[in-house]
Amino acid sequence: VKLIGLVQNSFIEANYSHSQSQLIQKNMKYKEIFAYHATSLGNVPSIVRNNLDPSRPVAHGRRFGDGCYFSEYPEFSLYYGRDCLLVFKVLLVPGHHKRY
Repeated sequence: VKLIGLVQNSFIEANYSHSQSQLIQKNMKYKEIFAYHATSLGNVPSIVRNNLDPSRPVAHGRRFGDGCYFSEYPEFSLYYGRDCLLVFKVLLVPGHHKRY
């Protein structure tokens, strides 16, 4: 490990809080987890500014379909050999995500 830092984006945080509030209002079950996403260091500024973009081309294909890939296990994300590991707070809603 060379560097550990905390980066926050108030706009993305507000969207997250709004989504969580919507789930609560609709009485929908959800689980909040911390999940890891491996990427290249050069991608970090864009991710911090704009969040992840599931339509963007990915380095390791789309074996399980379109979307952004996360793992609850950092060693699994690091398996893909990227030089940076990001931690995201994620809302999992039954029926709206896939587990492999």
